[in-house]
Order: sequence, then C-alpha cells, then structure tokens
Amino acid sequence: MATFVNNPIERRSSADEFAPTPAEVREQLARLLDSSLFRSSRRYPGMLRFIVERKLDGHTEQLKERTLGVEVFGRRAEYDTNQDPIVRISAGEIRKRLALYYQQPGHERELRIELPLGSYVPVFHPPVGAPKPAPARWAARPFRIDRRWWWLGVAACVPLAALSWNRTSPAEQFWRPVLRPGSAVSLLVARSPVDSGHLVSGAAFASRSSNIAWPDAMTLAKLSGLLQSMGHPVDIRREDRASFDDLRQGPVVLIGGFNDGWTLRLMDEGRFRFQHEGSFCWIQDQQNPGYRRWSIDLGSTDERGIPILAHDYGIISRVANPKTGKAVVVVAGLWGYGTLAAGELLTNNHFLQALAAQIRPGWEDKNLQVVIGTEVIDRSPGPPRILAVHTW
Repeated sequence: MATFVNNPIERRSSADEFAPTPAEVREQLARLLDSSLFRSSRRYPGMLRFIVERKLDGHTEQLKERTLGVEVFGRRAEYDTNQDPIVRISAGEIRKRLALYYQQPGHERELRIELPLGSYVPVFHPPVGAPKPAPARWAARPFRIDRRWWWLGVAACVPLAALSWNRTSPAEQFWRPVLRPGSAVSLLVARSPVDSGHLVSGAAFASRSSNIAWPDAMTLAKLSGLLQSMGHPVDIRREDRASFDDLRQGPVVLIGGFNDGWTLRLMDEGRFRFQHEGSFCWIQDQQNPGYRRWSIDLGSTDERGIPILAHDYGIISRVANPKTGKAVVVVAGLWGYGTLAAGELLTNNHFLQALAAQIRPGWEDKNLQVVIGTEVIDRSPGPPRILAVHTW
C-alpha cells in the first residue's frame, strides 16, 4: 500500500491576538466593497457587510446559515437550506473574491478580512509581513509528579487526544499528506483549450494562445486562497512553464484535464483516467474499461466555440507519485465545468464532510481518487456529486 509518509507550559496573552478597531475594519470593508470584485455584484456585498458588522457588534450567534438566508437573502424562516444552498454558495464566492483581492498588487499592507472554511464568522488578520506582538509566558516553576497519579494522567489524556484528532477538519485531513512545513505548494494551471473561438487539439494544442480558461482561473483562485489560509505559501505558474525537475522539488497541484500536459502524463498510475476519441471524452475505470457512462461529447459548440453540455465529470486525485517522488494533486474535469465542481468540493467544508463520510477510516494517509459529476445549467456547473471513490 502506498502511503505518504517535556517543556514548561506556555500560554499566550490576549495581546498576541490581532484586534483592529471597528473603524479600521469598516475602512477596509469599504475598500473591498468598492473593488471591482464586489462592486459589480448584487449578492455578495450585502452578505459580506452583514457578517462583518455582526462580528463587530459581537452578535456572532446570528451568523448561521438559516439566519443569513432570512436576513440577507429574504428567504422564509422555514426554508429548506438543503434545497436552497444560496448561503453556502455565496460564502464560497466571497472567500474566492477575498483571496483574489489580496493577491492583487498594492493590497499587501492592508488589513485582511477572511472567511474561514466551514464558518460564517469573519476573522481579521494584520497585513502580510506585519510584526507580531511578542507572546507573554507563564513563569516556569519546577515541580514533581507523584508516581501514583502518573498512569491516571496518561489514561485521561488518551481519550482527550482522540477527541482532538476527531475534530480535525476534512480539509486538513485531505491536505495533511500534501503540505509540509517550509515547502511551498506549486499550483500549475493549464492554458485554455479554446483559441480564436475554436477548440484546439492534436499538434496545434502545444502552440495555442497563453490565455487561461476562466474555470481553471477560478479554481486556481479558490485553491490558492485555501492553502494560504492554512498558512502555506504557494507558487503559481502555467503548466507549460514547469519542467519535470520543478515537479520533483515539492508538492504539486495540477489544475486542468485534457488541456494540462502534466495531468495526462502523471495520472497513468491511478484507477481512473481521462480518455478520448475525437470529440467524445470520458473517464475510464481501469477495473471496468468498457464503462463509459461518465462521458461528454464536445462536438456541439456555440458561436464562441464553447461546447454545449448538460453535464460534466471530473477527477480529484491525491497520489504519492512514483515518478516525481512527491505528492501530486489533480483537480480536473473533462471540460471546465467539471474542473470548477472539483475545485468547489475541495474548498467547501460541506462537500468535504460528505466525501469523508463515504471513505473508510485511514484514508487520510492513502492514495485517493474521487470521480465527481455536475449538472450544467446556463453554462454554470451545479454542486459536485460524488460518483466513485478509490483508495490504495
């Protein structure tokens, strides 16, 4: 089975916590809402303003999904949050737009407002590179432990440790084998498969334009924001600008399917793989090669060269790759809708919890592949559906 392979107690005082004034937070909120990422939206500014103001007023108990649905989006008090996930979808968009905003040059010295995964309570962080207050420490005193109580203390700690482990979020469980302290994560994004309004394939694929497809760019923004919120630096580049030696230097996330050369070259170790014949594309199950239900046909396109699809499929893969000797994560769809849906699953705690519930215990340290599907309506993907899971 392939796998990823007593000091004095310290306490920090409240001075170690970043606590900006309400005026500073509202000033930064105004900058965000005036940016192009929020100014042109009708839905997301209202939710961002609401959650920030409630945090400043100390009423975080109101920052629940149903309350936000009623107060921000005008839903009835008894509405079904499962049938109408407007709050979860909006929160995901807000996280993505916040990440994009702070990645833009010129915002490095601004107060950071973030919305953690799985929560609707915003948090405030100092600007990147701002010095942190020195932690206060309790004075250490020598003491002795009566041996009669030693084993009782050990027995009490074991269930507490297990409880703490169970509280690990699904996002941390998924990314734990990938992230290493002091090692940046390379995010390699593919170029667009559409050039001048036409699908590009064959020999012309290598010489297509340097544009990045919008679904891949959005997925890149989500994953970059997530990894940085977890305290890990990222290195972003186009996949055609990365050499094999670059892939051997540390963990890699590949964003894109047929338009990403490294995805196609490094996925031949898994059970699920991308296949195509002409315009017909599908995800092949190596244990059932004749099964082609997870398929799309790119032959019918609109005036801009975009395929007309009713559904799309994608693969999420996390493998200790024997070729690079490093962890490789693939987030890819047969088309861009599948890539978007796969990225949403990896950055949404609700969907990650559903994934963790379908896998046997111990999956955190194993190779993993997930096949997802999504319905496409008005050129937008719906929520991801988990179709198959394989670990080894």
